[in-house]
Amino acid sequence: MPINSKLVHRVCVVGGGSWGTAVAKLVSENTERWPEFEPLVKLWVHDAALAATINEQHENTKYLPGVKMPDAVVAEADLSAALSLATLVIIAVPHEFLHGEIFRKILVGGAANCRVCSLVKGLDVVDGRPALVTERMRRDLLGLDVSVLMGANIAAEVAAGSFCEATLGVRTAEDGPVWQRVFNRPWFRVNVVMDATGVELCAALKPIAAIVRVGLEEMRRFSKLFFPHVRTATFFEACGVAEVVVSAYSGRTRRCAEAFAREVAAGGPAPNWAALELELLGDQKLPAMHRLREVMECVRAQGPRAQARFPLFSAIHAIAFHGAPPSRVLKLPERRIS
Repeated sequence: MPINSKLVHRVCVVGGGSWGTAVAKLVSENTERWPEFEPLVKLWVHDAALAATINEQHENTKYLPGVKMPDAVVAEADLSAALSLATLVIIAVPHEFLHGEIFRKILVGGAANCRVCSLVKGLDVVDGRPALVTERMRRDLLGLDVSVLMGANIAAEVAAGSFCEATLGVRTAEDGPVWQRVFNRPWFRVNVVMDATGVELCAALKPIAAIVRVGLEEMRRFSKLFFPHVRTATFFEACGVAEVVVSAYSGRTRRCAEAFAREVAAGGPAPNWAALELELLGDQKLPAMHRLREVMECVRAQGPRAQARFPLFSAIHAIAFHGAPPSRVLKLPERRIS
């Protein structure tokens, strides 16, 4: 399916949170521009009332307030209707809400041999080893192509047209030009790499690696330990170093971690992460904590020697869940992480 095909591509974004909404807005600017696309972009929103609000007010008042959506973005609460004859499906639901029913409806409602691009950050754990979320997608989608888009992006900034970069990881050369045409804008630069696994791992690991140099090195070590074919160069793309820097200095992970550390430093008990989520994020979630548990489960399954290679990951886990003081991240054994 080359980009100059007479076939009209129909795009569906699955997930009406802040990121899915921002991406739908971005993509609609390209679908209205290029003749090979159906201009309308369907956005699946789980909440029927919110879908109606988006269509009536052209604004996702719950997850991306203050950002006006173009008429070309049409929200649907019915997933089957949203996916009907879609040739390009973008999955933007949180990892913990990704379930088989989504994939079954893609197979039934989407066009034959449709392409899928994942924006989902996270890892599955199978028998103590990390498993890529996209591998589960490909299995449930009976072998359909699944690409990955990740980068140092904050939804509100992308929606506002601030300059951003992202890395598109593909498994086949044919997928790169199609998805780049979907996402790339003058202010949203998309670089294509033939390393979908590396791109996905960068995004999955970065929330627990906010001390930048050490974190990047442990991300690389983890990826190479379980997925040896990953390219080191991928960690220097927007999905790697840039996204780690952004997470370290802004966004929901930084906000919750700072509140956690401030409360502990004041002499109080370590706050509950679920309570912090509710207080600071409302209906949004903090996926970094789930990923931290998953990553450490995999590391520990490899034995003490393997765990010693990840002092930062281990320290953050001990702080987050076992009462260690936040200052522990400043006392890492340098000889093990250099």
